[in-house]
Amino acid sequence: MSAGWASGTEAMIMSNLNMGTVELGLDAGLPLVLWGSPGIGKTAQVRQAAAERGWPVLEVIASRRAPEDFGGWPVPSPEGLRFEPGAGFREFAVAAELAEGGILFLDEVSCAPPAVQAALLTLILDKRIGDWALPDCIRVVAAANPPDQAAGGWDLAAPAANRLMHLDWATPTVEQWTDWLLQSSVRARDEGTPWAGGAGAKARGVVSGFLSKRPSLLLQLPVDDVARGRAWPSPRSWEAACRLLAAGMAAGAPEAVVEAGIIGCLGSGPGIELSTYARELDLPDPEEVLRDPSSWTPDRARADRTLATLAAVVAAFTGKMSQPRYQAAWKVMARACDGGQAGVAATAGRSLAKIGKIRSWKPPVEAGALFPILKAAGLTF
Repeated sequence: MSAGWASGTEAMIMSNLNMGTVELGLDAGLPLVLWGSPGIGKTAQVRQAAAERGWPVLEVIASRRAPEDFGGWPVPSPEGLRFEPGAGFREFAVAAELAEGGILFLDEVSCAPPAVQAALLTLILDKRIGDWALPDCIRVVAAANPPDQAAGGWDLAAPAANRLMHLDWATPTVEQWTDWLLQSSVRARDEGTPWAGGAGAKARGVVSGFLSKRPSLLLQLPVDDVARGRAWPSPRSWEAACRLLAAGMAAGAPEAVVEAGIIGCLGSGPGIELSTYARELDLPDPEEVLRDPSSWTPDRARADRTLATLAAVVAAFTGKMSQPRYQAAWKVMARACDGGQAGVAATAGRSLAKIGKIRSWKPPVEAGALFPILKAAGLTF
């Protein structure tokens, strides 16, 4: 089995069971379909799967494509009509062959009309589009929302459904999602943005601390179609709100402007709650705390403020990882532990422990009081 997902420094949103089963399906060359609510990380994990394996990924929104994109467009030739694939497929196939693998990701297949689903049959089973065959090294992965959760959704037609390996995608826990948020590395597109700097680390700390108090808000799919067409909280929209908050912090934007943006990501209720929480929290600069752990004193009266500060420190460390910064981050955790907040420190230290285990880095002796707690959680050094 490929070691890609199991060894990456990014925490996975999905459960270990999902992770292992998807990996096994990819290794077996089976076409997969991931079923789950919108915004819970299906697309993000497909991208991560491709990145960990060094494979290109072609994302195709099936609901926005014509049947001819998958069944082939008629093109005259000396031999008569040939049926050619839609835009992007040939270039992706070349890149996949060079990388010895690739993922063709078909999103929103349950929102695709029956004519498009019918055209997908040959692609899913035989990896053919009209008269053209995709290389054998390409894997086909689809994502679908249950019809009752998708605008204009349909059940998959029986012939298409029977050609796929089906996985029910679990909604991440707050713990899993905040682990991912704190450990997610800065991507190339983030370089030079607020997300890659101190504002991004601080925003991640704020959102992590808030969701530790209000875990039920991680995913709240509205019950009616009108509300689903507006802003509502999901793992995807929480990341968007976090990025918006980071941009606002970096720019020194007026509080009302930032709040309006957060509401635009999460909806009125959760957006106002997060905005109010962020204003009241007043976190220290995580880079300053990393530079001098002794300069920071945990807030004994507010465990959530301590957790948010520790989460921001972890996020700052993961944005620029080195062994000295790893040691400094643990010393910050130890400060919280000495201040009577060992449980809070262990929550944030979980992410550090996972990274340290991957890189074979040892924490300093100052953090020794946390080791029994982390060991009980299955994290050893």
